[in-house]
Amino acid sequence: MVAIPQCSGMKEIEMTSGTPVPMHNIRDKYLQSLAVQRTDILRLAAAPECVETNPEDLEGLRMFAHKLAGTGKIYGFPEISEAGYSLECALRGEDAVPADISRKTKYLVSVMERAIRSHDAGGDPMPEPESPPTTVADPSHSTPMGLEKPILLVIDDDEGITDLVHSLFDQVAHVEIRADARSGLSAAAELRPHLILLDERMPGERSGLELLQQLRDIPITSNVPVIMMSADDSLTSIMQALVTGATDYVIKPFEPMTLLTKGLDLLKTYRTRILIVDDDPAVRDLLEYKLSSAGCDVVAVGDCHEGWAKLEQEQFSLVLLDRMMPDLDGSILLRMMHSDETTSRIPVIFLTAKRSAADVVDGLLTGAADYITKPFDADNVVQRCLDLVKAKKH
Repeated sequence: MVAIPQCSGMKEIEMTSGTPVPMHNIRDKYLQSLAVQRTDILRLAAAPECVETNPEDLEGLRMFAHKLAGTGKIYGFPEISEAGYSLECALRGEDAVPADISRKTKYLVSVMERAIRSHDAGGDPMPEPESPPTTVADPSHSTPMGLEKPILLVIDDDEGITDLVHSLFDQVAHVEIRADARSGLSAAAELRPHLILLDERMPGERSGLELLQQLRDIPITSNVPVIMMSADDSLTSIMQALVTGATDYVIKPFEPMTLLTKGLDLLKTYRTRILIVDDDPAVRDLLEYKLSSAGCDVVAVGDCHEGWAKLEQEQFSLVLLDRMMPDLDGSILLRMMHSDETTSRIPVIFLTAKRSAADVVDGLLTGAADYITKPFDADNVVQRCLDLVKAKKH
């Protein structure tokens, strides 16, 4: 393990097999839920020849297949998503064939059991970052309370640059300065900044580009916008930084107002409050973790009635809404929002396994600002949320 010097009060969590412990815990919780769902699925499909005459069992089985289709791939088990989707399709039609349902149910159960066994054996099916295991901050360590301004972290050893940045942003952000990559990475994990300005060349073993790669490999900083500042104006260097994950690239020397304008645009997501409405706890856990790591204030609920109650009581920047839920269809909640003056302007992203072109068109015509199908890439969901919030604040 490569230890990073910790700032005062920083809580350490060891990364296991390349997977940060908080994310590892979320995956463990998902795998534990698979064991429970497997038992329920087997109970519902105990007599497949009777499924045809038992609508409640049929619907229960379809709901399990629907959830598994949407979450398996997200947690590193694409076979579960594929098997769940296949079973869900078999259960949709009016002419569902019991033998076909039985066969696809058995296959879904088998891939669930394979995932559970891989976990029990100590396997880690989730992708591992190429960087060596590191000690990072606990994502539950929140942004310092009481701050009225977003946090801007500047990682640069040039005092001329850092003094300029401080004078430019002092009125709009809480500015933190670090002079090398090692302390910069530690500060990024502890402070959870809303924006990072990163010098490409600094003293020490790591370059700014290498630090940028590490920031993108660690979930707690993977979605923090980074502006790379460099005197290297070659197209190769610029493209390399952008491909590695830089949000923008500023060439030194730069016009102060250019940097200020770019920085202010990226800081617009400060104090973003997002409501997640989804009946699947695995989806809620993952997206709450990812969005919180990106600096958002997240509220997650499991049904539309509770979601509407939250919308009546609190203010939100955006709603991530599952379109298919057992209590109330997400489309109905969206219409309720549009009919109320206080919620009508809140952008809504549908998050659903309904993926046909007709479903997408219908969802957008209902009034959704975006439409994301399950299974999804969680980082992509975060980026689309932030893009929508920034566009709204223009």
